[in-house]
Amino acid sequence: MPARPRLLAAEPLDPIEAIEPRPVPPATPSGIWLNDTGPTAEHSDARLGLAAALRQHFHRPEGSPAAPGGWWILGQVELDLEDDEIVRPDLAGWRRERVPERPQGSPLGARPDWVCHVIARSSAYQDAAQRLQLFQRNGVPFYWVVDVERGILTSHRLVGRSYALAIQATRWQFVRAEPFDAIEIRLGALFGD
Repeated sequence: MPARPRLLAAEPLDPIEAIEPRPVPPATPSGIWLNDTGPTAEHSDARLGLAAALRQHFHRPEGSPAAPGGWWILGQVELDLEDDEIVRPDLAGWRRERVPERPQGSPLGARPDWVCHVIARSSAYQDAAQRLQLFQRNGVPFYWVVDVERGILTSHRLVGRSYALAIQATRWQFVRAEPFDAIEIRLGALFGD
């Protein structure tokens, strides 16, 4: 009978070294992460809920009998707004009157008319502030932040060269937020209510 291999006692591992390192997500020169550790279920639900509500009414040619239309609304596309500044917002929209053909390829060079950033962790606030500055610098007319932890939608409108607070609403409200104020959005639906 062949000898059985001897099992050796494992040497204790340093708990820090025992953790398999995760790859560091790529960041832009100003430190905006292209992709963090991945979306939470709450983040995904809010993003998809908002995309469904907006695309149903706006992602079609203008003048459609059933909806206002007039927009291209895309999710998680890479935008090349400045040299070496590629960002991937949760949602972005282009007015068809300005961009008649659907944006194609990656990264997209056409400046969006609306961008939405969904944040689900308090650590994302710094990233949201950096994105606000980037979109403001590049003349994006509308910037929304959907804060899943706090259940708040914040909408910014570009006035001159700076963003002004257009609306801030909580999960219990129905809102008409620019540039999609032709419809009412029940915010609770974005937050699992």
